[in-house]
Amino acid sequence: MTDFKKYALSYISKGLSVIPISENKIPQWNWNVYQKRFMTEEEVDKAFNDGSNNSIGIVCGKISGGFDFNLNLSLTVIDIDSKNFDSSISYEDICKSIPESLLSKLLIASTKNDGRHWYFKSKINKGNQKFALRPTSVEEQSLHPNEKIRVMIESRGEGGMVAAFPTKGYNIISDIKKIPTITIEEHNCIIDAMCSFNQVIDEMECYEKFAEEKNNLFLINPFDDFNEKADLLGLLLSNGYTIVGNRKKDDVI
Repeated sequence: MTDFKKYALSYISKGLSVIPISENKIPQWNWNVYQKRFMTEEEVDKAFNDGSNNSIGIVCGKISGGFDFNLNLSLTVIDIDSKNFDSSISYEDICKSIPESLLSKLLIASTKNDGRHWYFKSKINKGNQKFALRPTSVEEQSLHPNEKIRVMIESRGEGGMVAAFPTKGYNIISDIKKIPTITIEEHNCIIDAMCSFNQVIDEMECYEKFAEEKNNLFLINPFDDFNEKADLLGLLLSNGYTIVGNRKKDDVI
Protein backbone atom coordinates (compact mmCIF):
# COMPACT_ATOMS: atom_id res chain seq x y z
CA MET A 1 0.00 0.00 0.00
CA THR A 2 1.38 3.38 -1.05
CA ASP A 3 2.25 5.67 1.84
CA PHE A 4 0.67 8.92 0.61
CA LYS A 5 1.44 10.63 3.91
CA LYS A 6 5.16 10.06 3.32
CA TYR A 7 4.99 11.56 -0.17
CA ALA A 8 2.87 14.51 1.01
CA LEU A 9 5.41 15.38 3.70
CA SER A 10 8.24 14.95 1.21
CA TYR A 11 6.61 17.39 -1.22
CA ILE A 12 6.04 19.91 1.56
CA SER A 13 9.68 19.59 2.66
CA LYS A 14 10.63 20.64 -0.89
CA GLY A 15 8.43 23.75 -0.72
CA LEU A 16 5.41 22.36 -2.56
CA SER A 17 1.88 22.76 -1.24
CA VAL A 18 -0.22 19.58 -1.43
CA ILE A 19 -3.90 18.67 -1.07
CA PRO A 20 -5.87 15.40 -1.04
CA ILE A 21 -7.83 14.83 -4.26
CA SER A 22 -10.19 12.22 -5.67
CA GLU A 23 -9.43 9.92 -8.60
CA ASN A 24 -11.22 12.52 -10.76
CA LYS A 25 -8.79 15.22 -9.57
CA ILE A 26 -11.40 16.93 -7.39
CA PRO A 27 -10.03 18.45 -4.14
CA GLN A 28 -11.36 16.58 -1.14
CA TRP A 29 -10.91 19.53 1.20
CA ASN A 30 -11.55 23.24 0.82
CA TRP A 31 -8.17 23.97 -0.69
CA ASN A 32 -8.23 27.78 -0.90
CA VAL A 33 -6.26 28.01 2.32
CA TYR A 34 -3.49 25.80 0.90
CA GLN A 35 -2.94 28.30 -1.88
CA LYS A 36 -1.60 30.54 0.89
CA ARG A 37 0.06 28.13 3.32
CA PHE A 38 1.29 24.55 3.63
CA MET A 39 -0.57 21.75 5.36
CA THR A 40 0.58 21.07 8.89
CA GLU A 41 1.81 17.60 9.77
CA GLU A 42 -1.41 17.04 11.71
CA GLU A 43 -3.47 17.96 8.64
CA VAL A 44 -1.40 15.66 6.44
CA ASP A 45 -1.92 12.87 8.91
CA LYS A 46 -5.67 13.45 8.88
CA ALA A 47 -5.83 13.74 5.09
CA PHE A 48 -3.70 10.76 4.09
CA ASN A 49 -2.96 8.45 6.98
CA ASP A 50 -6.28 6.58 7.09
CA GLY A 51 -5.99 5.34 3.49
CA SER A 52 -9.24 7.00 2.37
CA ASN A 53 -7.39 9.33 -0.03
CA ASN A 54 -5.28 7.56 -2.64
CA SER A 55 -4.53 10.59 -4.80
CA ILE A 56 -2.43 13.66 -4.15
CA GLY A 57 -2.46 17.07 -5.79
CA ILE A 58 0.24 19.73 -5.96
CA VAL A 59 -0.96 23.31 -5.69
CA CYS A 60 0.60 25.55 -8.33
CA GLY A 61 1.39 29.25 -8.15
CA LYS A 62 3.42 31.27 -5.70
CA ILE A 63 2.80 29.03 -2.67
CA SER A 64 4.84 26.29 -4.37
CA GLY A 65 7.58 28.61 -5.58
CA GLY A 66 9.75 27.72 -2.58
CA PHE A 67 10.08 28.67 1.05
CA ASP A 68 11.78 32.00 0.32
CA PHE A 69 8.85 34.11 -0.88
CA ASN A 70 11.19 37.08 -1.32
CA LEU A 71 12.47 35.36 -4.47
CA ASN A 72 8.99 35.84 -6.03
CA LEU A 73 9.07 32.44 -7.67
CA SER A 74 5.94 30.64 -8.83
CA LEU A 75 5.30 27.04 -9.87
CA THR A 76 3.89 26.57 -13.37
CA VAL A 77 2.93 23.22 -14.88
CA ILE A 78 2.37 22.87 -18.62
CA ASP A 79 -0.39 20.28 -19.16
CA ILE A 80 0.03 18.55 -22.52
CA ASP A 81 -3.15 16.54 -23.12
CA SER A 82 -2.26 13.99 -25.79
CA LYS A 83 -5.74 12.47 -25.87
CA ASN A 84 -7.00 15.70 -27.47
CA PHE A 85 -4.42 15.76 -30.26
CA ASP A 86 -5.35 15.34 -33.90
CA SER A 87 -3.12 13.98 -36.66
CA SER A 88 -1.44 17.35 -37.18
CA ILE A 89 0.39 17.33 -33.85
CA SER A 90 2.52 14.94 -31.84
CA TYR A 91 4.34 15.11 -28.53
CA GLU A 92 7.63 14.94 -30.43
CA ASP A 93 6.61 18.10 -32.33
CA ILE A 94 6.00 19.90 -29.04
CA CYS A 95 9.36 18.83 -27.63
CA LYS A 96 11.13 20.06 -30.76
CA SER A 97 9.44 23.46 -30.52
CA ILE A 98 11.72 24.55 -27.67
CA PRO A 99 15.53 24.31 -27.43
CA GLU A 100 16.76 20.91 -26.29
CA SER A 101 18.83 22.61 -23.61
CA LEU A 102 15.65 24.08 -22.12
CA LEU A 103 13.65 20.87 -22.40
CA SER A 104 16.38 18.98 -20.56
CA LYS A 105 16.00 21.32 -17.56
CA LEU A 106 12.32 20.59 -16.97
CA LEU A 107 10.86 18.10 -14.55
CA ILE A 108 8.60 15.93 -16.71
CA ALA A 109 5.86 13.61 -15.50
CA SER A 110 3.53 11.30 -17.42
CA THR A 111 -0.23 11.42 -16.82
CA LYS A 112 -2.85 8.70 -16.84
CA ASN A 113 -4.03 9.62 -20.36
CA ASP A 114 -0.51 9.35 -21.81
CA GLY A 115 -0.08 13.10 -21.54
CA ARG A 116 2.79 15.03 -20.00
CA HIS A 117 3.27 17.59 -17.25
CA TRP A 118 6.22 19.99 -17.54
CA TYR A 119 7.14 21.47 -14.15
CA PHE A 120 9.21 24.60 -13.65
CA LYS A 121 9.47 27.71 -11.48
CA SER A 122 10.00 31.27 -12.60
CA LYS A 123 9.25 34.85 -11.59
CA ILE A 124 6.16 34.89 -13.82
CA ASN A 125 3.06 34.30 -11.73
CA LYS A 126 -0.13 33.90 -13.76
CA GLY A 127 -3.33 31.89 -13.45
CA ASN A 128 -4.40 28.92 -15.53
CA GLN A 129 -4.07 29.62 -19.25
CA LYS A 130 -5.08 27.82 -22.46
CA PHE A 131 -2.42 27.89 -25.18
CA ALA A 132 -3.33 25.40 -27.92
CA LEU A 133 -6.87 24.51 -28.91
CA ARG A 134 -8.38 22.87 -31.95
CA PRO A 135 -11.90 22.68 -33.40
CA THR A 136 -13.71 19.41 -32.77
CA SER A 137 -14.12 17.12 -35.75
CA VAL A 138 -17.48 16.32 -37.35
CA GLU A 139 -17.39 12.92 -35.70
CA GLU A 140 -16.62 14.43 -32.29
CA GLN A 141 -19.44 16.96 -32.68
CA SER A 142 -21.89 14.17 -33.56
CA LEU A 143 -21.07 12.54 -30.22
CA HIS A 144 -20.82 15.80 -28.23
CA PRO A 145 -22.87 18.50 -30.06
CA ASN A 146 -22.09 21.24 -27.53
CA GLU A 147 -18.35 20.67 -27.61
CA LYS A 148 -16.81 23.01 -30.18
CA ILE A 149 -13.15 22.89 -29.17
CA ARG A 150 -10.63 20.57 -27.55
CA VAL A 151 -7.83 21.91 -25.35
CA MET A 152 -4.50 20.34 -26.26
CA ILE A 153 -2.07 22.41 -24.19
CA GLU A 154 -2.75 24.57 -21.16
CA SER A 155 -1.05 25.61 -17.95
CA ARG A 156 -1.73 25.37 -14.27
CA GLY A 157 -0.55 28.37 -12.30
CA GLU A 158 -1.96 30.58 -9.54
CA GLY A 159 -5.30 29.11 -8.48
CA GLY A 160 -4.58 25.78 -10.18
CA MET A 161 -3.37 22.34 -9.18
CA VAL A 162 -2.27 19.06 -10.79
CA ALA A 163 -2.47 15.42 -9.80
CA ALA A 164 0.98 14.07 -8.98
CA PHE A 165 2.91 10.88 -8.28
CA PRO A 166 2.13 8.50 -6.62
CA THR A 167 -1.45 9.10 -7.78
CA LYS A 168 -2.41 6.19 -10.05
CA GLY A 169 -1.33 6.84 -13.64
CA TYR A 170 1.14 9.62 -12.78
CA ASN A 171 4.89 9.03 -12.84
CA ILE A 172 8.09 11.07 -12.92
CA ILE A 173 9.93 10.23 -16.16
CA SER A 174 12.81 12.72 -16.21
CA ASP A 175 16.10 12.35 -14.36
CA ILE A 176 15.80 15.67 -12.57
CA LYS A 177 15.60 15.36 -8.79
CA LYS A 178 13.98 18.76 -8.19
CA ILE A 179 11.82 21.28 -10.04
CA PRO A 180 14.09 23.72 -11.88
CA THR A 181 13.99 27.50 -11.81
CA ILE A 182 14.10 29.03 -15.28
CA THR A 183 14.45 32.62 -16.47
CA ILE A 184 11.59 34.86 -17.58
CA GLU A 185 12.93 34.61 -21.14
CA GLU A 186 12.89 30.81 -20.97
CA HIS A 187 9.37 30.86 -19.52
CA ASN A 188 8.17 33.07 -22.39
CA CYS A 189 9.96 30.84 -24.88
CA ILE A 190 7.93 27.86 -23.67
CA ILE A 191 4.64 29.78 -23.78
CA ASP A 192 5.30 31.13 -27.28
CA ALA A 193 6.12 27.62 -28.48
CA MET A 194 2.95 26.17 -26.94
CA CYS A 195 0.82 28.91 -28.53
CA SER A 196 2.25 28.06 -31.95
CA PHE A 197 0.15 24.87 -31.93
CA ASN A 198 -3.13 26.74 -31.47
CA GLN A 199 -5.76 26.21 -34.20
CA VAL A 200 -8.57 28.32 -32.78
CA ILE A 201 -8.36 32.11 -32.98
CA ASP A 202 -10.76 34.43 -31.20
CA GLU A 203 -10.31 37.75 -33.02
CA MET A 204 -11.57 39.96 -30.19
CA GLU A 205 -9.48 38.10 -27.62
CA CYS A 206 -6.43 38.50 -29.84
CA TYR A 207 -7.13 42.22 -30.24
CA GLU A 208 -7.45 42.78 -26.50
CA LYS A 209 -4.35 40.73 -25.71
CA PHE A 210 -2.33 42.53 -28.39
CA ALA A 211 -3.45 45.95 -27.25
CA GLU A 212 -2.80 45.21 -23.58
CA GLU A 213 0.43 43.20 -23.65
CA LYS A 214 2.15 45.00 -26.51
CA ASN A 215 0.85 48.45 -25.48
CA ASN A 216 0.22 49.17 -29.14
CA LEU A 217 -0.56 52.87 -29.34
CA PHE A 218 -1.36 52.63 -33.05
CA LEU A 219 -4.15 50.09 -32.59
CA ILE A 220 -7.60 51.71 -32.25
CA ASN A 221 -11.06 50.16 -32.30
CA PRO A 222 -13.62 51.30 -34.97
CA PHE A 223 -15.69 53.45 -32.58
CA ASP A 224 -12.75 55.47 -31.31
CA ASP A 225 -11.45 55.71 -34.87
CA PHE A 226 -14.76 57.27 -36.02
CA ASN A 227 -14.80 59.76 -33.16
CA GLU A 228 -11.20 60.72 -33.89
CA LYS A 229 -11.75 61.34 -37.63
CA ALA A 230 -15.35 62.51 -38.01
CA ASP A 231 -16.05 66.29 -38.17
CA LEU A 232 -19.56 66.25 -36.68
CA LEU A 233 -19.72 70.03 -36.21
CA GLY A 234 -18.76 70.68 -39.83
CA LEU A 235 -21.33 68.15 -40.97
CA LEU A 236 -24.10 69.93 -39.08
CA LEU A 237 -23.09 73.39 -40.33
CA SER A 238 -22.98 72.20 -43.93
CA ASN A 239 -26.58 71.07 -43.59
CA GLY A 240 -27.99 74.41 -42.44
CA TYR A 241 -27.61 74.15 -38.66
CA THR A 242 -26.51 77.21 -36.62
CA ILE A 243 -24.42 77.28 -33.44
CA VAL A 244 -26.39 78.95 -30.60
CA GLY A 245 -24.18 77.93 -27.68
CA ASN A 246 -20.96 76.14 -26.83
CA ARG A 247 -21.11 74.21 -23.59
CA LYS A 248 -17.91 72.54 -22.48
CA LYS A 249 -18.11 68.86 -21.73
CA ASP A 250 -17.15 69.45 -18.10
CA ASP A 251 -19.91 72.03 -17.48
CA VAL A 252 -22.66 71.00 -15.05
CA ILE A 253 -26.02 70.61 -16.79
